[in-house]
Amino acid sequence: MRSDLSTRTFEFEFKHDPTVIALTEIFVPNHQYPDHYEVELSDGSNQVNRQTQTLIVYHTSDREVHTVRITPVG
Repeated sequence: MRSDLSTRTFEFEFKHDPTVIALTEIFVPNHQYPDHYEVELSDGSNQVNRQTQTLIVYHTSDREVHTVRITPVG
């Protein structure tokens, strides 16, 4: 996990555990990304909820390592 406050970039990488069938939930504070943010995934899809300040990632089981990258819009 890495976070660069100067660019407001957050990166999260984790290894797939085939025994776990679950989504990944990341707290993303609105004050950090007031104009919203972009999400880059190695695989799968995501759902943003600005009200609860969460990013839900639904990754696939096709990869051994999953990555999530959050950057400000613009």
